[in-house]
Amino acid sequence: MNKTMTATAALSLCALAGLAHASGDPARLGKDLNPMGGEMQGSKDGVIPAWTGEDPFPGWSPGKSEAAAYKYRNDKALFTIDASNVDKYADKLAPGQIKLIKTYNTKLPVYPSRRTCRQLDFVAANTKTNVTAAKIGADGWSLTGAVLPGIPFPIPENGVELIWNHLTRYQGVATEWKNLTVYISPRPGSDSATRIVYNNDNYFPYSAKGSNHVANSYYYAYVSGYSAPAALSGQLALQQIYLDKPTDTYYYFPGQRRVRRLPSYDYDTQNLGFEGLLPVDTGAVFLGAPNRFDWKIVGKKEMYVNVNNFVFTDPSVNFDDVIKRDHIDASALHYELRRVWVVQATVKAGVRHINPKRTFYFDEDSGIAVGGDDYDAQGKLVRWKESAVAPEAQIGGQCQIVNYRVHDLDSGRYVLDNIVFGGGTKKNYIETDNPKFRPSYYTQENLQRLGDR
Repeated sequence: MNKTMTATAALSLCALAGLAHASGDPARLGKDLNPMGGEMQGSKDGVIPAWTGEDPFPGWSPGKSEAAAYKYRNDKALFTIDASNVDKYADKLAPGQIKLIKTYNTKLPVYPSRRTCRQLDFVAANTKTNVTAAKIGADGWSLTGAVLPGIPFPIPENGVELIWNHLTRYQGVATEWKNLTVYISPRPGSDSATRIVYNNDNYFPYSAKGSNHVANSYYYAYVSGYSAPAALSGQLALQQIYLDKPTDTYYYFPGQRRVRRLPSYDYDTQNLGFEGLLPVDTGAVFLGAPNRFDWKIVGKKEMYVNVNNFVFTDPSVNFDDVIKRDHIDASALHYELRRVWVVQATVKAGVRHINPKRTFYFDEDSGIAVGGDDYDAQGKLVRWKESAVAPEAQIGGQCQIVNYRVHDLDSGRYVLDNIVFGGGTKKNYIETDNPKFRPSYYTQENLQRLGDR
């Protein structure tokens, strides 16, 4: 048995076997389950605490630093997992994490576990409604009946429900990103890294404050504009990501001064300009339609995940102090022991994908995919994807993906996205009158107007 198969088998053995299907009782939320569906109680050994719903940012007000206001900002690392002791902690790691540590000497500093995710009142109310309202469509994968913003399936019965919890996570009705950076590590034998600089306007039409019943349309749309490097400067991208069909993508090419529809820009197609390291559906661990896979819940396990990480929200941090050639400095990482749902995704018969087997890990308190292992057609582990998650004070302590990274485990190269170092900013809106956050902004015609300016 090869090492990858051994690690996968160990994961299955560690998962909590024999989980019963959920009762579907909304009254469980607030009793044995918290408002997001996570178990109220802590772990038997007390390492994972009980969920209390406490405010992680006492005294915070708009304009103040979240890192400075964070209640547990003075926590110190309890220990560090590295190549010398990784086998001791292997049962609480994913195969991709283990390979990174053993092959590339990645270090994982582990801190006390703090369950900081919360929900705004109207989001929590919608989540409770969804226990009996949200459904998977007759096609076996589309989302119907849900009320957003809220977690569609806080008491999940199958894997595709968990991926929808991740995809429709609440981020406000809109987010505005300016001057963010993507770091692409150098090719083997080179010291020349790539830095992509971009702006993003992100719109979530079903996340307006209140209760919004989903229909057959997109639940997320964004316009992205690139200013660096020179090869991408002036290019614009528009994506509309749907509840019931594959993604629509439009791209403005400044040399042609026109917008083109890219009909196959989804699934395992490579993102333009990312040097073959970022398939479209690896964004934020998983992005796009989940219809090419069968999704199976393996169980739950305790796992070290990168959460409550506020280094990457601080624009004053020096880029080169944190982002290294082949790794991220341990000072910028913050792992805690959490319970995660483990889901196996297997490509459907008659459908192709470069990674026909994938495993995903979903944080129980937020629904967010905090990690993922990708395997090639020969069963070899080839990619590890990981998101850093932290509560966002601008939207009431809802947990967000601060950044995500994708590691190519053969070459050792990685992509790190959503970096604010060097003048980047992010803003989340619960409500906004900004005309950029209306359906008319996220159209092919408007993309052409933006490109012609």
